[in-house]
Amino acid sequence: MGRAEPEETLESLRERVAQLEREREAILARERRTARERDTILERLGDVAPLFLIEVDVDGSVRWLNRFFREQTGWDLDAARGRNAAELVPEDEREAHHEAFRSALHDGSVTHVGTLLGVDGRRFRVEWKRTSVRTEGERARSVLIVGQKVDEAAGLREQLAARDAVLGEFAAMMQEVFWVLEIQRDGGFRFLYLSPAHSRYSKVPHEVFYEDGARSFELIHPDDAHLMREALEGAVSGELEGRQVREYRMFRADGSTAWVQSSFVVMPRGDTIRVLGLTLDLSERRAMEQALRESRDQLEERVRARTAALEEANAALEEANAALREEARERAAAEALAAKQRERFRSQLDQLFPFVAVLSLDGEVEFINQVGLRASGATLQDVVGRRLWEQPWHASSPETAAALRDAFERVAAGESVRMDMERWTPEGSIWVDVAFTPLRVDGVIEGVLGCAVDITARRAAEESARRSMHEQGVLLREVHHRVKNNLQVVSSLLSLQAARLEEGSVARRRLEETRQRVRAIATLHETLHGARELGRVDLDRYLPRVLEELQRLAQRRDVATFELDLEPISVELDAAVPLGLIVTELSMNALEHAFPEGGAGHVAVRLRRLAGPRLELEVSDDGVGLAEAAQPGAGGRLGLRLVERLVGQLGGELEIDRAAPGTSFVVRCPLGEAGDAASDG
Repeated sequence: MGRAEPEETLESLRERVAQLEREREAILARERRTARERDTILERLGDVAPLFLIEVDVDGSVRWLNRFFREQTGWDLDAARGRNAAELVPEDEREAHHEAFRSALHDGSVTHVGTLLGVDGRRFRVEWKRTSVRTEGERARSVLIVGQKVDEAAGLREQLAARDAVLGEFAAMMQEVFWVLEIQRDGGFRFLYLSPAHSRYSKVPHEVFYEDGARSFELIHPDDAHLMREALEGAVSGELEGRQVREYRMFRADGSTAWVQSSFVVMPRGDTIRVLGLTLDLSERRAMEQALRESRDQLEERVRARTAALEEANAALEEANAALREEARERAAAEALAAKQRERFRSQLDQLFPFVAVLSLDGEVEFINQVGLRASGATLQDVVGRRLWEQPWHASSPETAAALRDAFERVAAGESVRMDMERWTPEGSIWVDVAFTPLRVDGVIEGVLGCAVDITARRAAEESARRSMHEQGVLLREVHHRVKNNLQVVSSLLSLQAARLEEGSVARRRLEETRQRVRAIATLHETLHGARELGRVDLDRYLPRVLEELQRLAQRRDVATFELDLEPISVELDAAVPLGLIVTELSMNALEHAFPEGGAGHVAVRLRRLAGPRLELEVSDDGVGLAEAAQPGAGGRLGLRLVERLVGQLGGELEIDRAAPGTSFVVRCPLGEAGDAASDG
């Protein structure tokens, strides 16, 4: 047993190295696929470019001609493919073309002017500007030669400008950064084009680099900037020509560092030098290669370390075999003990009151205790090996079977499931509360434990309780309705009594105030009669109804108008009564005293929730203000004293603000349990 661990560790290291090799191959495959996609894009670009493009195999035979080449010369691609490219030029110029071809194969470039022959014998004077080698991995695959008519350069520039949009569309499809650089003979340079992918490395607009190419060195790691500076110097001095490759680090726009590879071609153009380049992000490949190297080193080190351990393990093999034989004897004894404990466990389960079953992960019954078997009218042999939803007491209900299958899928995923379901027994159907729990051995789910309790009587009691609560609700609503009717009778009597008194008299005002208080309580019972939840009041529905008659009174007297701003808050009945009376008293006080000369005054009632949870009720007016002697603590009016007592009943505080114009009464009190239900309103 002592040597198994080194072998397992060694095997895991080999698997890791193999995995890294596979990932490296996948990255190389993606790079090859990217190269093929670049070739496809290049061929598409070539078909829209007003240039002579010809791709030649390493043996000099024609591989591909672009559309412009075919249209101008009359050469058909099928007819030209496989021919030696030298057949397309006069015999006296073939040596110059051979020289350019050989130079391209060795990463060089030769710019020369020559003659291109058409199928019909026509001659075209062409400036062959650059050559580049297209590769597959490290092997040269072909040479791409680019030429431009000498006598149509101006026209071609116009055509190139017209087709910039097409080039831009292709460039936008590329993950690599495509760029064109113009270098002056004095060493100054600027970018003529940067593809959209460049935005991954810079937050600065492309136009900045079009004006000052030196800004691009800000994106290159300081330790690697010399590589590109030397390349620029070599291009100016003429030491650097043809296709070049540089690998260096760049800063991304998010500040991270990435390894990139820039492949570019240097093309002298008189007083300036053009450089066409393609920059590819190498970070993923380099990280994988580094991880592969580290894993190989680690594997070699561990192989050396484990070799000694394996030798020691071989020396201890006999001792291990003896230990294994002893372990086998102990295991046999343990299995006998486990069998005895299983039998004892089953016997204990048979004594339990609930139905208990042990099942496999696919629902097959392995054991059911005697209580469950008696309720099912079956023996253990009848049910073992059959899925639970296929047992006689469940099979007749497709809905129950579907629910059980779903429950076992959830339990197999590690979830405990509990549900109520109806099942068949010889005495009739019953309702059971079923719970399924995963059985884990060393953290691995190997089975399911099911427990069920007969809840038929409990469900019957719950149904009876629901009916009783419904009846009580109907009765309570009827009580609220009758209380509301009785209070409305009292209100009507007070109104009749007040009508007999002189208009404006103190006694009549007192009766009117009392009637408003009675009406506030009657409105509360009317609101409760139609409430969705008995014993709770939605203040944003109740308070507007309390103020309806006061609003009509204010309109008749042309005293003031009411403005209501009420957040949806619900409270218990014990809190709703004081709050309704407070709003009534403060509103009546404003109508009676705030506007002695009448006019278009305003009474505002606002209700909002505070942290705590608490609520804030504000009643304010823009009238003449509250006299110092009229405040509650100064033994003032009955209504204000009543407000002070109601606020104390709510456990809150009353704040009075006399800042002109008018007066503001602010009540703050706890919401209690009402705060949790306010969102229901």
